[in-house]
Amino acid sequence: KIWSAWNDEFEKKVDIQRAGLSLAGLFSKPRPIWSTPAFVGTFGDAFIEGTTYEGSSLLAWSFSVLNHTLQRTLTHQRRFYTGFSRKDFGVLSDTLHTLSKSAVVFKEMSRLIQNPKGTQLMSFLRKIKKIISNINAGESMLFPLIVEEEELLLVTMRTRSERYYNLVVIATNPLTSLKYHSVDASMAPPCIQYRTALVLNQIDKKSITCDVFWSAVFNLTARCCEGKDTSGDLKKFYG
Repeated sequence: KIWSAWNDEFEKKVDIQRAGLSLAGLFSKPRPIWSTPAFVGTFGDAFIEGTTYEGSSLLAWSFSVLNHTLQRTLTHQRRFYTGFSRKDFGVLSDTLHTLSKSAVVFKEMSRLIQNPKGTQLMSFLRKIKKIISNINAGESMLFPLIVEEEELLLVTMRTRSERYYNLVVIATNPLTSLKYHSVDASMAPPCIQYRTALVLNQIDKKSITCDVFWSAVFNLTARCCEGKDTSGDLKKFYG
């Protein structure tokens, strides 16, 4: 290796610049926020056609940046929450706790998206089963899904009795996934109100950690990431 004083000085300048970036707390070599997939997913939807972002999911990336931002506002920018009551802070604290606990799931999800082959999927499933078993009583965790190119969210909550779990399926697209959810045309006519959350209560631990269920669910995500024909996968998921 050839030593270069100029190169050493250049690397020191780069490290100083990286230390001041918004995402420095997330990555050892952070990129500027404007060049991240999360930024593109928020502001650049109209400009991604024909790029590597088209047809891909930015859910895991966006969650990581959102979670990092909210955690920092609570610890370093409390004035952001000026006007919050004690009850509001309790809700905020619970929400950020859930986001923090779920970070490991989204990190594993980003790896699955990059390499959805069999070995990566099986490793992901083993970790998911262990994570669900370790959810404490009264706590919740988020599990992202991509089914037929639709981004869904599973909220897994362990009841205070510890014996049972509640599973909530969250969807937002009225043209695809929400057609499997309950609707109500009487609340705000002539608009149709969709129930974005589909709740399944009192699921025992054996069922919620069933290998067959999670393998089937995340195999749909893997199929989507591999570019396979996913027609009818939403019907399979909700069926």
